[in-house]
Amino acid sequence: MAKFRQLRRAGRAGLIGALVAVLGLLSAVGYFVDAALAAPGVPAPIITASPSNPTTSSSATFKYNDTQMGVTFVCSLDGAGFTACPTTGTSYSNLVQGDHSFSVEAVKKGTSSATTYSWSIVPPTPAITASPTNPTTSTTASFRYSDTQGTVGLICSLDGSSFSACASTGITYSGLTDGTHRFAVKAQVGSKPPSRSATYSWRVDTTAPSIRATFPANSGFYNGAGWSTGCSPVGVCGTASDPSGVSSFSVGILQVATNKYWDGSGFSSNSLVLNPANGTTSWAYALALPVDGQYRLYVSATDTLGNTTPPAALKKLTFNIATVAPSAPKITSSPSNPSSDKSPEFRFSDASWPNISFSCQLDSGAPVACTGDTDNDGNAGVQGEIQYSKLAAGAHCFYVTATDRAGNVSTPTSFCWTIGSGLIASVSSGSPQYTQINMTFPAPLVAKVTNGSGNPVSGVRVTFSAPSSGASGTFAACASGNPHPYACVVTTNSSGLATASTFKANSTSGGYSIVATTPEASTPANFSSTNVSTFTIAGDSGSPLYPGVSQSVNLILTNPNPTQITVPAGAIGIAIATNKSGCDGPTNYAMSQSLTIPVTIPGNSTKSLADLSVAPQFWPVITMIDTGSSQDSCQGAALILSYSGTANG
Repeated sequence: MAKFRQLRRAGRAGLIGALVAVLGLLSAVGYFVDAALAAPGVPAPIITASPSNPTTSSSATFKYNDTQMGVTFVCSLDGAGFTACPTTGTSYSNLVQGDHSFSVEAVKKGTSSATTYSWSIVPPTPAITASPTNPTTSTTASFRYSDTQGTVGLICSLDGSSFSACASTGITYSGLTDGTHRFAVKAQVGSKPPSRSATYSWRVDTTAPSIRATFPANSGFYNGAGWSTGCSPVGVCGTASDPSGVSSFSVGILQVATNKYWDGSGFSSNSLVLNPANGTTSWAYALALPVDGQYRLYVSATDTLGNTTPPAALKKLTFNIATVAPSAPKITSSPSNPSSDKSPEFRFSDASWPNISFSCQLDSGAPVACTGDTDNDGNAGVQGEIQYSKLAAGAHCFYVTATDRAGNVSTPTSFCWTIGSGLIASVSSGSPQYTQINMTFPAPLVAKVTNGSGNPVSGVRVTFSAPSSGASGTFAACASGNPHPYACVVTTNSSGLATASTFKANSTSGGYSIVATTPEASTPANFSSTNVSTFTIAGDSGSPLYPGVSQSVNLILTNPNPTQITVPAGAIGIAIATNKSGCDGPTNYAMSQSLTIPVTIPGNSTKSLADLSVAPQFWPVITMIDTGSSQDSCQGAALILSYSGTANG
């Protein structure tokens, strides 16, 4: 816009000069300027008919039109000069093989831009006269081919590789892998465009079918019912796949106990016999339920090309027949009868272990699995166990069965008993308690067990359990064992008391509960315990003291822990001594006030009370006692302050 305004201000003469300059610039782009000035608005023609590309024809016919009426056309072949050509189209004949181009322009008071079509005239497509069968087991392939144009050369490609010259008599490929292959051949004269490809695809298959056994499963165990439902007809069965199709199967079976092979009617052969099986993609071999024992199955397959499973690659699996149920389990641990235990535990074993699993049932409830260490207390020697909880008082019956791998179930073993009234667990002593981290608590934990009448009950196993993570601790060796370092089992004495072994705090500060439980008690006893962090206290009185004069102490508190701690009100103690003989500290000095409010110290920090914005009236206070007698021996004495205190993490 700025240039346009300048041209207007320059006047008419300036405008004409500017247009001349623009036209001079446009003249540098050659025909564009000529065409634009000579024939503005004449559109390029549209070619509506042309030869295919590539083509073997030596003639070419073109048709064209233009969207502007009244135009004439000029045409050019292969870069020759443009000459007038009919509006109905034009044809060329006796064209040589190779690349060609045709251009046409529209003319009306000038000439449009050209529309061009390029194509190639190529030799005839060769004919493949000999090729391998499809599919084939041969890894060698020979091809023969010919072309109706005798003067051409031939180029070949295998599996998409680049085309290269090949003999006119044919070509042979060897070392071909399994799978689909594609051969292509073209005719070509010198470096001119080649003909279209003649192609042939085929598949090489030298591999036996892939076999799958659907029944029996490898290492499977079967009783009569399991064997009868595996295949139809009863026996062994499976599937197979092969790109060429499967034609036949054979099955062999070894009876491991006798080392004899199935010969079609019995296990009597000393060597493997492969018996014909039925089917193609699915196979089956009828076999009645064998006698109990272990067996090995061998399967071979042949495809439609004759590829057969080699002996070393036979499909192999092992299976077991077991039709005899295991013996009834033996209950090795159970509650007394009658019992006050509302959370009884049962343990049991079986002569067929570990080839069986257990199933447990209480009263008329549903059976549940109960094999192995079900309470995860680390007792790997337990074959089976189960513990019930919160059972109602009254009569109960427990049942356990053993099931082998074939699904055979033993007769049940049962235990019936009666549960009386429940017991009560409570804290006798040892709660609440505090101790520093990594230190032993000062008092033992003592739980008391009583019956519904409040009388102590002896001989009851009480388990003290601390948290397994976070603030907690560990028990020393207990009289009745330690299932875990943070658990202790003790039996109540004649007074109904169970005393845990010493308990040592771990390195994590904080409060927590130690729970004392017994299977017979409906509610546990909870012991409140706290691990407190180690911290340091420093400070001095600041100004000299005189009889009857007091001084606040600006404590300096250091918390080495990563988390904050809180010093409760009244938790700071100060013991006072002096450096002069004759000036007894406790006689002449005393802490007259402890810290009167709780103070929180950030983790990994050292802070004075002033730093923590604690007002001086809340600081600890030390006082020089006015004894009423001469205290001259204390003149010039330096006080030695010893601090003590506790904090909560």
